Amino acid sequence: MKHSVIALLAAVAIGVPTAMLGQQPALPTVPQSISLRDAVELAVRYNPAHRQAANDHGPAAWGVRNAFASFLPYFQLGGGAGYTGAGSQNLFGGFTVDQASGSIGSSYSLTMSMNLNGRTIMQPGLAMAQLRAADASIESSEINLESIVRQQYLAVLRAQAQSEASQVQVTRNEEFLRLAQARYEVGQNTMLDVRQAEVTLGQARVALLQAEQLVTVEKLRLFQQMGVPAPGDPSTIVLSDTFPIVDPSWSLTELLSSADETNPDLNALRARQGAANASERAVRSDWLPSFSLSAGWSGYTQQFTNPDPFIDSQVASAYANNAANVETCNFRNDIISGLSLSYTPLDCSGITLRPPTKHNFAHG
Repeated sequence: MKHSVIALLAAVAIGVPTAMLGQQPALPTVPQSISLRDAVELAVRYNPAHRQAANDHGPAAWGVRNAFASFLPYFQLGGGAGYTGAGSQNLFGGFTVDQASGSIGSSYSLTMSMNLNGRTIMQPGLAMAQLRAADASIESSEINLESIVRQQYLAVLRAQAQSEASQVQVTRNEEFLRLAQARYEVGQNTMLDVRQAEVTLGQARVALLQAEQLVTVEKLRLFQQMGVPAPGDPSTIVLSDTFPIVDPSWSLTELLSSADETNPDLNALRARQGAANASERAVRSDWLPSFSLSAGWSGYTQQFTNPDPFIDSQVASAYANNAANVETCNFRNDIISGLSLSYTPLDCSGITLRPPTKHNFAHG
């Protein structure tokens, strides 16, 4: 039994990572022909470093919602129920309370509270500044990534051009070798010239191999920047875009002005500075007074499970009071009769309480 449990736990431990890996989104298949626009779009979607930076937008946006939600009041709802059986209860001071019937009680309450202070008032501005800083960092990461992908795309094209130039050089050196051999056969060259042409051809072929290897390496670096897996044979991937060579017409003043306005890293630093200033103001707002508002509503209910004992006690109390009244009436008649005064005795029978009967209820 113990071995079966261990085997089951091992299977679960192996199956959980496998299931988690199965839930990860599959990376796209790279087309055979890649344009610069395709490379940039793939990099923005799948580059891990950029995705890590883009993930900061979600928490910052929720921080703004949470900051505005702090102005809303919060409610507390409470309630309870209880049962008390019949019996006697001894209170402090020797008093005894008798309860002839059990009772069921319930209570309920609703409380609304709201707190305002300097930090609460300043929190939305701070959260929005942090959101702008996060968005500026994301924009900076995207622009820098696009620049890196463009440079790497050009690096691949440059390596391909160097490979083509090396191939042309190999072809020329092959022609030079054949010419040297032909001149040697007719006695116009020496064997040293032939051997030198062979060495030059060998060096050109080595340079061609290095250029072809550089193309493969640059393509792999491009796939690394895009964040997608490279095919087994990178030589099957063709870069479709070409770029004409033109003379730049920029001036230093225009470049400095454009960099001051649109440089992503500089804009991100400015946004972070704004967030830091907002954080400083939020800390200083702790010296401001705080306000608190609270309102509540509560109630209590109680119901006796058997009301008959209370009715019986009220009837017994009424009979006891009536008997005391009759006794008082008779006592007064006895005193008056003992004094031999000319006084008509009271009719004590008229105040005597009789138990109710059907006849009494029928005739009032």
